[in-house]
This record gives sequence, structure tokens and C-alpha cells, in this order.
Amino acid sequence: MTGKDVWRWILTKFDNDVILQIHEKKKVVCNGFRTSTIQDISSNRSRLIANLLNKSNYKKIILWAAENPPSELKEVKLIDKEMNELVDITANNGVVDVLIKLFCESQERKAIQFFAFLQDEHSSLLDIPNQSIKLVVKGNTQLVEKKLEEKESDEKEQESGHPKGEGKKVQKLAKKVENLTEEIKKRDDNYKSKMEAFEKNHRQTIQKLDEKNNLYGALLKENEALEKGYKEEKSKWEFERKQFEETITHLEKEVAKLKEIIHNQLKVNVWNKDEIKKYQIMVIGKPAFMTHFQSETIDFNFIEGNDVHDFSFTKDFDGYWVLSYELSNPEQFLLKQNDSFMYLDPEKVVICKDFNEVKRQIKKYNRIEERVF
Repeated sequence: MTGKDVWRWILTKFDNDVILQIHEKKKVVCNGFRTSTIQDISSNRSRLIANLLNKSNYKKIILWAAENPPSELKEVKLIDKEMNELVDITANNGVVDVLIKLFCESQERKAIQFFAFLQDEHSSLLDIPNQSIKLVVKGNTQLVEKKLEEKESDEKEQESGHPKGEGKKVQKLAKKVENLTEEIKKRDDNYKSKMEAFEKNHRQTIQKLDEKNNLYGALLKENEALEKGYKEEKSKWEFERKQFEETITHLEKEVAKLKEIIHNQLKVNVWNKDEIKKYQIMVIGKPAFMTHFQSETIDFNFIEGNDVHDFSFTKDFDGYWVLSYELSNPEQFLLKQNDSFMYLDPEKVVICKDFNEVKRQIKKYNRIEERVF
């Protein structure tokens, strides 16, 4: 809906003399049609009203309204009025005057909204006949004639005990009561609809709340079960861990005892005629093939490269051969970081960069054995 739609309705309520005045005062031209007399307007009324709503003429209608504001609403400001307040003013002054007053206050948008509101909520206020609004010109002649008519009317009312005037008041009040009754009914229906919607939303909200409460209770029970299971598993793990630590401590003590026994046995230098002394050599870096590490005079003990960092080296071996060609750079680095290795006798430590060095060391111990015997 636009402002033109509102004015299209207003113009139908104007009598021909009002349409003529708009054309004359604003010099509106309608090509092909004369607009000089009431008869011209009456003969082509629909066409001339449509012409007033053209883009160029629509502005002239607004200017005409600004120059001819409703006299009864002269002191009233509608710009700050709510829809219901506008309805009350309309009931007393007429819908056309209220709409024109809004246009005069440059409230076209509000006029559109109010007209639509009346169509939806108060259509009875729009029920006025076409061409019912006549022109009142502020000229002496017409004013006199109007006063005379009013005087004669007053005299007739006085003579008849004012029955006609009172009848009009009764009709007006009855109409107002009817409008207010209809308004109350509409508001009651609207209130009932809103209350039903509120109650429906309330029931849905309660239902959702119950569902969430049930879900919360289920999640709470599940959480309690998980916490209980966690505590049980933690307790079990701590118990097993303690057992493992005790077992490790016991085994470490047994290993220390065995090492001491082996060390003492290696110190025994009693040789029989049929016995051959064997040297104890620890080889650090176990090769893939050990067929060459066979000797009647040497017992070899091999240490894997990935064990060099944590291995506890003892001083009871005759020699320590480090096969650097079998150890990676990180393993060589970790070997040097082993404190027990660093405290070994440097003269017993031999770095073998290749297998040729290993063969020379084996021959060396063989020669030592030959000299002994």
C-alpha cells in the first residue's frame, strides 16, 4: 500500500465541488478533458480522480491539503499519537480529516499504516458514503446562507421541543456505542488469541524443561558411574604399580648379588693343566653376524646399542670393545653420557672403528695366552 492508495480512497469521499477546487487552485490539467465547471467534474469524475494521482499531480494534492487543513483538528498534533488514540480522534472527527491531517504533518507513512489498521481492526469507521464531504468556502455569502440555515434549523428544533437535534445526538451516541462495543469484542478476541498462544508456548516450554531435566538426571547418573569406574581403575593401577616397583627392587638386589658372585669367581686365577684361562671382554654394539667372535681364550659379552644409555657397567671385565661401526651417532652420544661407562679404566676401553681392529685385538689376546703357557 502507498500514499496514493490512501488518497484514491479519500478522493472518492469528496464531492464534485472539492474536486473542482483542487483542479482550480492547483491548476491541474487533464489532457482531453475540461475541468471548468461542476458539470465537467461530474461527467468525468473517475478519469479526473485518476489524473490527480499521476506522478506530477500527486504533489499538488499534498500541497492543497497543506493549504486546507481540517479546521476542527487545527490545534491537534497527531505525530505522537498511537493507533488507538487516532481511533478515538477518528470516532469524533471523521477518518478523512484525520488522514488529511497526517499528510499535512508530513506523516505519509503513518497515514498508510493507520489506514491499513482501520481496514483490519476498525472497518466500520471507513463506512462512509462517497461524495459525502462538501466544500465550505469562507465567503460572506455562503457563510450567511449557512448561518440562516442553522438559524432556521434552530427555530424548528425549538418549536418541536428539539426532537430532531436530540434524535441526531442519540444516533451519534448509539453509533459510537456500537463502534466501541465492536472494538471491545475485537480486543477481547485478540486478547483471547494471545492468551491461547501464551498458554501453548508455556506448555511447550514446560515440556521442553521436563525433557531437559530427565536428560540431566540420566547424564548425572552416567557421570557418577564413570567417576566410580575411574576411581576403581586408578586404585587397581596404583596397587599393581606398587607391586611392580617392589618386584623390580627385589630383582635389582638379586642382580647385584649375582654380579658380585661373578666378579669374585673371575678373580680366581687357579689354573689346572687342562684348563685354559679365558678373558672376559664386553663388546658394546652387537653385530648382526658373530661367527668371527669365536675364541678359545675369550668370552664375549655383547651389549645392544639401544641399551648403552641405561646399562650399568662394572669394572670386572678385562676389556671393553666399543664397535663404533655398529653404533649409531645417537647411541655413541648416549654411551658417553652413561656415568658407569665414564668411570671405567680408560686403558681397558678400546674403540674399534672397523672389524680389522677387532681381529687385531683377538690376535693380541691369543699371543698373551701363548706367552703364559
